[in-house]
Amino acid sequence: MASVKQRPDGIWRARYRDADGKEHARHFKLKRDAQAWLDEVTTSVVTGQYVDPGRGKILLGAYFDEWASRKDWTTSTHRQMRLVVDDSGMRERRLDSIKRADVEKYMRAMVDRKLAPRTIKTRLMHLGAILNGATGDKRIAANPATGVKGPALSRNRSTVAGAEHGHGPVFPSGRDVAALMTAAQGSPFAIAIAIAAFAGLRLGEICGLTLADIDMTGGVIRVRRQVQRNASMSRMIEIRPPKYGSARDVLIPPELVARIREHVAQHGTHGDAGWLLPGRILPTALDDVAFPIAAGGMGPMWPRAFEAEWTKTRAAAGVDTKFHNLRHYAAGGMISAGCDVVTVQRQLGHKDPSLTLDVYAAQFRGPDERAKTALSKLMADTFADSRRTRKAPAQ
Repeated sequence: MASVKQRPDGIWRARYRDADGKEHARHFKLKRDAQAWLDEVTTSVVTGQYVDPGRGKILLGAYFDEWASRKDWTTSTHRQMRLVVDDSGMRERRLDSIKRADVEKYMRAMVDRKLAPRTIKTRLMHLGAILNGATGDKRIAANPATGVKGPALSRNRSTVAGAEHGHGPVFPSGRDVAALMTAAQGSPFAIAIAIAAFAGLRLGEICGLTLADIDMTGGVIRVRRQVQRNASMSRMIEIRPPKYGSARDVLIPPELVARIREHVAQHGTHGDAGWLLPGRILPTALDDVAFPIAAGGMGPMWPRAFEAEWTKTRAAAGVDTKFHNLRHYAAGGMISAGCDVVTVQRQLGHKDPSLTLDVYAAQFRGPDERAKTALSKLMADTFADSRRTRKAPAQ
């Protein structure tokens, strides 16, 4: 039911009732404005785009808490999403008050704080996902973050170890990796360095490896889980499937298989699960989706213990780099050997090839003798065809 009527004071009152029978009204000086508003509401109802004005009055922070409770996120993902709500300065803003200009101001503030372009884009993506959820829940009619783009990412982002002002991946040198392996020699941690540098696994994925995940004969590591820190006081870790759903089979070279065999022979495996790295006894049960463990059972190596081992090894080797950079080292080796972007993407477990190309664009676009050879042949064939055409006898 909808109507437009003029009040005794000359103001036009447009009103309608929604599907729940709740009445909504607005007042206008001109009848045509009242009718236009009512027509717009009617159209939104017919097309399924109608949003009850009252549903957008919830605060962004309160909506996020309700929305996030429905998500099957890892602790780190939840933490990153919540960080955006707090960092945006809009936690106490009503959803229906947030406009595109507010999102653009947040983007500009991050640029002024000199955050890395990729960080800015990621935070805008997270904010957009939250507001998109509000749109889907009929809290707001449209997502104000749609179309707001962060700063452009440099397509020549590669840096070498020790390079300054780099926004892209840092590639340790072969000498650095050899020094790290030497420093860790004799320690169970040495195999973690080898798997990162020569197979490209993430830190959490290495913590989650068991002997059963490794096919020694076929030269395959089956990446099926990752270990992550949990900020909760009751559970310090969680074991979940790899990020982006990147459970995968990773091919490894015979030389790495040999090192894994040596590791198992020298250090054995740990607990009933057969963890590749030493972990610790869990006082309470861990009922995670990827690998439940009973109370008193041996858990995997915790990321914090892993980082402590890495810090000690890095200092002994005299190499100043992050553990994640060993993963870049593996990627760089594959690319320089001629592996295509899809092959590298699958090995690393990236969400899609575009992410791989974005991260390693400079390596894929680097100088390639094959391109020079191909163009040289193209020139030779072109001029050969031209000479044959000029020499052709007249008919």
